[in-house]
Amino acid sequence: MNEEKKEQLYKEHSNKKLIGAVALLGLVMLSVIIVTMLMFRSSIRESAALMAGTQGQEHEGYYVLITEDEDSEFWSGILEGARKEAESRGILLERAGAQMNHSYTKYEQMEMAIYSKVDGIILDAGEDSRITNLIHQAYAAGIPVVTVRNDNTSSERVSFVSFSNASLSREYGAKICEIAREKLKTTEGSVRVCVLLDADSTNSNQSIVLTGIQDYISNQNMADQVQIETTQIHSNSVFSTEEEIRDLFMRSDGRIPADIMVCMNLQNTTCVYQTVLDYNLVGKVEILGFYSSDTIRSALEKDIIRATIMVDTRQMGRDCVDALTEFRQSGYVSDYYAVELFLVTSQDAKEGARYE
Repeated sequence: MNEEKKEQLYKEHSNKKLIGAVALLGLVMLSVIIVTMLMFRSSIRESAALMAGTQGQEHEGYYVLITEDEDSEFWSGILEGARKEAESRGILLERAGAQMNHSYTKYEQMEMAIYSKVDGIILDAGEDSRITNLIHQAYAAGIPVVTVRNDNTSSERVSFVSFSNASLSREYGAKICEIAREKLKTTEGSVRVCVLLDADSTNSNQSIVLTGIQDYISNQNMADQVQIETTQIHSNSVFSTEEEIRDLFMRSDGRIPADIMVCMNLQNTTCVYQTVLDYNLVGKVEILGFYSSDTIRSALEKDIIRATIMVDTRQMGRDCVDALTEFRQSGYVSDYYAVELFLVTSQDAKEGARYE
């Protein structure tokens, strides 16, 4: 056998070994995927069974609240209001995943709720096609979904409970103009405003509020005096939020990031407050926050935070239960429930303002 044939046979043998190895690797990967999927589905079934196991025959229904938001105090208010309203109607209501050791995503919590055949779902949704599909699955299974705070307009949710974006824009816009007029008395040029947006958000509320703020400032004939900038902040963890906000304050040119910082969630408000305190910028950077906590209330009383937006979260929770129950009883319900919001200033805080 000549060298040329030997080389050809060697190549064919090598190719067969390579094809065999690739095929084996493919089978191993497929097996891993299948096993992973089976384990995931088993986990979903076990967790759903635990969720369903809390249902009692003495109750008129079982509702769950589903959210991944880090604004724990905000959602605790909604949960408290929803629970009290549910109890008055003989309905059991729980936050999904509250009794489980493992942390599940919003999508997994939805799957568990659908699998366990709950009677109603209260969901912090967002304009996400995956959430749209899960709401469709719930609706097809006879489970009504009420979206709260963040809507999913293309889904079959039965109602949406939130506060008015127009009111939120107006409150922020009015306070920005008030602070800007004060600063322009002693500052040349324009006042810089930085609006912190949630980079991980899948809803359009932020852009609506931002446009509303800009329109309000323009209507006050202050568009040339107030410069609006936006910064995207990731909110998937408190640590990443803190790091990104601190990076804003560590500019190479030594300038403060803005004269006014507008925060549209509780987590950003807390992190901006702490950063302003750490960098000794109290009075130089004014903070407009969202919602309240012990930390924020203290910061308001000390004039570190200029004002914060408050929302009647307990009313939001009550409205969610009302909407689900009305739909279950009649098949009809109002498409939108609007709740009150109001601004609490540092002066209000000193005078004992209400926070709920």
